[in-house]
Amino acid sequence: MPLVQSILPRALIAISCCLLRAAAGDQVTTSETVHLEAVRWFGDPSQAVGHPYGPVVETGNGAVFGIAASARGGGSQVIYRLEPATGALAVVAELAGINAVESDGQGGLYATAGERLLSVSASGGVGVIHTFSGVEGEGKHPILAARLAPNGWIHGVTRAGGEGARGIAYRVRPDGSNFQVLGTLPAFPYGEVGSGPGGPGRLRLDRDGGVYGLLARGTGGFGQQGDSGIFRIDAQGQLTVIPVVGRDIVDAIQRPDGSFAVLVESPFGTPEYPTMLLAMPGTGGTPTTNSVVSGGFYPPASFRSGIVLRPDGTVWAAAARGVKVKGVGSSTGGMIRFTPGSSVSHVMSAFDDISKPWLAEPVHGLSSVAGVVYGPAAPSDNSGCVYRVTDAGQVEVVRRLSGTGEARVPMQGPLVQADGRVLLPTREREVPDSVRIHRFDPATGGWEENFGTGPAGLEGMAKGNRNVIVTEDPEGSLWISEDGATGETPWARIHRLTPGGGPPQAVGTVNNASLHTFFGPSPLTRASDGNWYGSAWYGFNAAMAGFVFRVEPLNPGIGIVCTFPDDYSRGDAPFGGVVEAEPGWLYGMTQQGRGRQTYSGVYRVRLDGTRFETLGSLGGDGFGGFTRGPDGNLYAIARRNFTGRGTALVRLTASTRTIRVVGSWPFAVHGDLYLTGPLALGVDGRWYVPGARTDLSSGGLIASIGFDGSDPRVDVLIGKGEGGVLAGGLTPGRDGWLYGAMTVGGPSGGGGLVRLRPRPTIRARQQAGDLFLEVRAIAGARVRLSSATDPRGPWMDEPVDVSLNAQGQGLHPVDRTDAVRFYRAHVRD
Repeated sequence: MPLVQSILPRALIAISCCLLRAAAGDQVTTSETVHLEAVRWFGDPSQAVGHPYGPVVETGNGAVFGIAASARGGGSQVIYRLEPATGALAVVAELAGINAVESDGQGGLYATAGERLLSVSASGGVGVIHTFSGVEGEGKHPILAARLAPNGWIHGVTRAGGEGARGIAYRVRPDGSNFQVLGTLPAFPYGEVGSGPGGPGRLRLDRDGGVYGLLARGTGGFGQQGDSGIFRIDAQGQLTVIPVVGRDIVDAIQRPDGSFAVLVESPFGTPEYPTMLLAMPGTGGTPTTNSVVSGGFYPPASFRSGIVLRPDGTVWAAAARGVKVKGVGSSTGGMIRFTPGSSVSHVMSAFDDISKPWLAEPVHGLSSVAGVVYGPAAPSDNSGCVYRVTDAGQVEVVRRLSGTGEARVPMQGPLVQADGRVLLPTREREVPDSVRIHRFDPATGGWEENFGTGPAGLEGMAKGNRNVIVTEDPEGSLWISEDGATGETPWARIHRLTPGGGPPQAVGTVNNASLHTFFGPSPLTRASDGNWYGSAWYGFNAAMAGFVFRVEPLNPGIGIVCTFPDDYSRGDAPFGGVVEAEPGWLYGMTQQGRGRQTYSGVYRVRLDGTRFETLGSLGGDGFGGFTRGPDGNLYAIARRNFTGRGTALVRLTASTRTIRVVGSWPFAVHGDLYLTGPLALGVDGRWYVPGARTDLSSGGLIASIGFDGSDPRVDVLIGKGEGGVLAGGLTPGRDGWLYGAMTVGGPSGGGGLVRLRPRPTIRARQQAGDLFLEVRAIAGARVRLSSATDPRGPWMDEPVDVSLNAQGQGLHPVDRTDAVRFYRAHVRD
């Protein structure tokens, strides 16, 4: 299939520029290009909408809008549009720091994000109306989306930036002109998600052409008691406040006669301060009680959904918990109806359908759209929904969010078959006992959804949300290791799958064992005796801290090669599998070294388990296990925690059993990298490893270093929302690309199969008295070089491309000159 999307801009050229002197009077500087692209994303684009956390609003054209966490990762949020009639869902915009959205009365929205007031069209166009400077008296932290009043002014409030560290009321024209501060608020406005006992905190239009909203209690407000209240901004821009004495206000809504229906809640759920609906005169004064809810059934913060005024004069609210069902108190939520003049409220329906956990807890704002009440429900099992309530009180799910339809999650780095095709195991996001193996053919772009499996995948695998690891043998069979649990007893199991040959066959099981750990999974490796070997994180009884095991292809069962006693005499908790670095010897890592060493330990053991040796420490925390290099030695990464010393490339020389740091990504240059391993050797002779920054400043990254430890660099920074860290390491393909499995990112946030084309490496080289540029990249590729006398350009393409040989190398002649000339390169095909 064709490539779906490039997730990094093509402007990633000239990342590094270093001066190289080839000979006296000959100076050349070089710059290279890196390219990362998606081969296949998983899931439907609408799955980018994660759990909802903001109110549902309507814009007068039949659709409803809301805020949800982005399923694509990176901490951003999405504004979604939902068509109630069809359930169709679309992402309108994705931004970081969205606090609220409100209708602009013209089919679009106003939104607040960070320090900005934004306009958002129904098609997703985003414009900045005003940016708050944070200067005292001018406002900062706008937490309520603004409303456009009939007089043509946009009104809103901020949480801070006024006198005494309080918020302000403001107004501004829709084009961003004539921003005015109307006054300092006497208390904090509702608006942030989860703020106050109520939480919806919406601005509404009042009947006099202004707007109104809520002020929280207990913030040093109107009096010593810190009353809550209703603030109003009239058509002339005057700010007034109606206090609600001594109570926590949940929400308030204006009736046609100008009075307010005000839902107040007990601060502590005590009988003397019950939850009740008040009638408040529009100009303030003494409220009257409409109806009362027993305080014993509604703990604080139960009514975060706010209230809706119905055409018949009743007020509806969705309680998150404590609804009295069938005569007893319950933890379920429910839709409550308050009838003016009635002394009690009425439970219309309860959110107690255990088959729909995503409907369990209504939150954050109701809205009446064409006479129908809509609202969002909180996430449960990484899922929420938008629901509606019929006039009869029946609750219906309009659209489930975060989990609608199928979403696959990659579980490991891809496998490359002998014919160059790429295998990628995945599991379903919310049904973890179904594993599917996909196959991608780089030569044709073909994508096979169920390689070697049935339409439903490998059912019964990866139970308990644990991952599986798949390894291929030379005969084409797939060896699958998985973790699971029966009750509270964990187990590890090995399967063998012959593509096209029926279901996987269980080879053996070991109880009280785990093959997958925080430091990396345990892939199987085939040794010179024809058997498969791996390591387990902990042992099959309380006295064991892990073991190395053997699987014989022709004999069922799992054999134990050696064990790690829990006295640290051999180290603790082997991980990352084992590698046969020299005939008859398996090498591996432990989380801690012999004698409780702080850092990861190294060991080796004979295939038959007759000899075991500890070889020392990596000098840091190893991740992903060892990778065997073309020189027969073992390489790994070691993160040297808490020392500011960066992350190291470590080599274990098999012939001498010595461990040496051969290079590093210095902390002072690259910061604190969290490289997850294992290492992969690109066609350009560099080690590549995925990871992230520990300060989470990016969604993920790919770093590289020369085979000998030279020229450490960070090649790819994956922006938040564009992707995430990769499951397992990168895998070199037969076509010269490095393949990886991204866990999040793409249109749906479900991740997918990506590939990295190593950027060309350019070095000045003298040969037989002539000067050349030596170019290394993908075997058989054509590389276009361009040059300039100034790194800012202009750049001119060289007349002839450089064709690379089967080793991915090529030479380009360079004229000798006394002037410095800059070169850069990109792979054309």
